[in-house]
Amino acid sequence: MSIGPSRSVQVTVRPDTYNDPLLLAHGAPTAVTRASNLLLFGDDGWFAGVDLPGGRGEYTVNASILRPFEEEAITGNMLRAASEDYPEDAATRYTDVPEGAIGPDARVLLAALLEASPSADPYDLAVTMQAYLSSDRFRYTTDLTGVECDDPSAVECFARTRQGYCLHYASTMAILLRAANPDNPIPTRLVQGFLPGDRSGATETVRNKGAHAWVEVYFPDYGWIPFDPTGGGVVRP
Repeated sequence: MSIGPSRSVQVTVRPDTYNDPLLLAHGAPTAVTRASNLLLFGDDGWFAGVDLPGGRGEYTVNASILRPFEEEAITGNMLRAASEDYPEDAATRYTDVPEGAIGPDARVLLAALLEASPSADPYDLAVTMQAYLSSDRFRYTTDLTGVECDDPSAVECFARTRQGYCLHYASTMAILLRAANPDNPIPTRLVQGFLPGDRSGATETVRNKGAHAWVEVYFPDYGWIPFDPTGGGVVRP
């Protein structure tokens, strides 16, 4: 079923070697058939996740999935035209740039990204960063043996060495997007989940090795839109 820019899905999850108690869902969960604990963050009790106590076991979950870039759903032009008047909660929680996160190499990288973008619009900046970071200017590798960087900032180290895996790419993009417009920072967050698995009929097998990290950018009236700077393709939380 499709409702505006989102659609509802229902999936049955059968964990095998996945031992984390966190709920697995294709998108934002709305209902689950097992007893669950809602995980909240901060004094205001913001949604952080869902925990399933009692060990592994099959369950069915309903979830709402945004439909970015599908025909008659969310398009690039719609996001480009979206307001930049961010709600206070998103601006407060998802725009901070920690002290020391951006060093000299990260500043050079940010300047190159700003120059490459056709405009300062958040959508144009996100698309530009996604394409730039997934280009051959950077090397995707999970083996960082021998890659030396004495800076405590993962963003600065990635900008300096230009090597890393999905977590480094996504962390860098998230922080640089937040820093791209100091006068009105873009709410951006790092998300971890899994890449699509192997599908056979109505069954999809998702393996632990498919764990992945990507970026979500907040657009008023549309919500959190995913971008993947490693070029991994469609991502699913």
